[in-house]
Amino acid sequence: MERRAATLLARFPDGTRIYTNIGWKGDRPDFYEQGVRRYNSFSHYDCDAGLIVVNDDEVAVFWNFLST
Repeated sequence: MERRAATLLARFPDGTRIYTNIGWKGDRPDFYEQGVRRYNSFSHYDCDAGLIVVNDDEVAVFWNFLST
């Protein structure tokens, strides 16, 4: 899955802005070093975590919903 994620994110050049509803800090957070501390859910699911990736040419949304 990491290789697949890297393939998807590789299409976004330097200068791309990445937003998330997870409490990560910094412009380039290390997702292994910074665990999920808090999140702002956008749905009624227990955990919905995602990235919104924006550059001058496109916007992408990557989301995961944990329905329990």
